[in-house]
Amino acid sequence: MTAPVPDPGGEAARRAYRREGYAQLGDVLAEDRVACLEAEALRLYGRWAPTRGHGLRRPVDTATASETFDDVGALSVYFDELVRDVELGRWAARVIDGPVEPVRIALTYAPPHSPPTPLAPVSSRPLAGSSPDDGVHLWIPIQRDGSWHLRAALRSHTRDSSRTHWWRGGRSRVGGCGGSGPCVVAVHPLLRIGTGENQSRYLRVSAVLTYRRHEPGDIPCP
Repeated sequence: MTAPVPDPGGEAARRAYRREGYAQLGDVLAEDRVACLEAEALRLYGRWAPTRGHGLRRPVDTATASETFDDVGALSVYFDELVRDVELGRWAARVIDGPVEPVRIALTYAPPHSPPTPLAPVSSRPLAGSSPDDGVHLWIPIQRDGSWHLRAALRSHTRDSSRTHWWRGGRSRVGGCGGSGPCVVAVHPLLRIGTGENQSRYLRVSAVLTYRRHEPGDIPCP
């Protein structure tokens, strides 16, 4: 089973997703739920203040002044919350009609003035990376215990010109999510993260969670 390339504005694409056993966050969840997720993201990002034009620092009232987190650290906190979001899991279970588990998270970020690149999170098509000016895509497996390693993924990505390191050997599996059952995809709205003292430089970030239905005899998750 191969999912079509999602078209956020196209009803035909949404119908095709549902026919194939896939769904997107906006197709099922009410707009207020999406707004709630975005507000939570902004709340989490608000705990960091940009410093020195290349990172984000936790405010003095919540940590020592010397404790500094780069933007990767800020992303790690937020996406860790998103992966463990109970409501998302319940939504996925309703769409899939059975128990589900998150199997990967995709992160897309782009510099200012770059148009968001369409995501095809469960396509079996090779995932060729784009240049930094067009945005960068990272596809990160989620382990059985819910852990994942965004910082390591980002560092590896900068050294790996193929930009496919994290899904090597995994594209041949049905649905691209490690098993024979259908997958469900949750796409989070784009966010802006300031990375400079004057907020003039920022990253636009999109998070995509993929859930799969656990079935006896399935290939283990990567």
